[in-house]
Amino acid sequence: MTQSKEIHTTTCELNRAADQFIITRFCYRFKATDPFEPLIDPKYWNPRMTLFKQFCFPTIVNQKNPNFEWILIIDPLLPDSHRAELQALIDVHYQSATYNSRGPRKINLWPWRYGDRLSDPGWIERCRGPLEHPILITTRFDSDDALALDFTDRLRQLSQTAKICGFLLVSYPHGYTWNALATKSKSEISATSAIPEGIFKNCNLPLNAQGLSLITQRNKYPLTVYFGNHTKLARYLKNPKSHPILAAIYEKTNELDLTPRAHLFLARKRYKVINSIPTYIRTIHDNNHQQNLVKFQNGSKNELLVKKYFGLKTFCEQFDQKAES
Repeated sequence: MTQSKEIHTTTCELNRAADQFIITRFCYRFKATDPFEPLIDPKYWNPRMTLFKQFCFPTIVNQKNPNFEWILIIDPLLPDSHRAELQALIDVHYQSATYNSRGPRKINLWPWRYGDRLSDPGWIERCRGPLEHPILITTRFDSDDALALDFTDRLRQLSQTAKICGFLLVSYPHGYTWNALATKSKSEISATSAIPEGIFKNCNLPLNAQGLSLITQRNKYPLTVYFGNHTKLARYLKNPKSHPILAAIYEKTNELDLTPRAHLFLARKRYKVINSIPTYIRTIHDNNHQQNLVKFQNGSKNELLVKKYFGLKTFCEQFDQKAES
């Protein structure tokens, strides 16, 4: 136990300035050998792009704290016409009246290089240039989901007040699902680029990927939030020898050979669950129908809370019409 206390006093620091990124894998193959054509098939691309426009994009570009960048990872084979469709949205954000006060300072379209590793922050520097601060904040977020408008502000405040023992993994289990399959069949959704009617439900999903974030002292712990399977990251912290990337870093920081008890001590310092307010909307549709992963909870006034935390105008109008009828 003495050894773990020594680590606590030498590595836990109150961080200040940070580089902050939301990372979205928009449209790319996980492996260069995977087939590319299905990604641009209109039956896949059109509904996916509509979900991106309705859920993801408006909640990112309207973040209340604008001191972050957004990286959209795209496939290197993505046609110019598809890139132009994305770039047009980005240009609208840059030209909007709220650009100076909301949303990311920069949106990067990054064709993925298959020799890079998502876990290594080096690819971020190749994308946008050298990082400026010793603290790196990365958040994973899917292109078909929505993020609470105060998310980047909450995460930035946490990075300013929390003591970081090398790094801190932050999970946000509380959110909503929007279930299109509850009212529409797969074939109906695939055949249209319009958002079908869906049902919002309150849910709580431990180690949910949406909004999962990593705050790290990048010189000692060069990691992004993509350093492993998101459902197993807490387990890796307790037993870093089971994870090759963590094992290599822990060996350099003289932490690899700590006792299991000491690793448990560090894991508790390096993993934080914030479950107080809704953070995400996870969409369930024809290309993402893993309903068995979601623990539903019956909640009242879901529509009003979605308005409050996510500001989705399209759905606000639907809710207003329902309220009037």
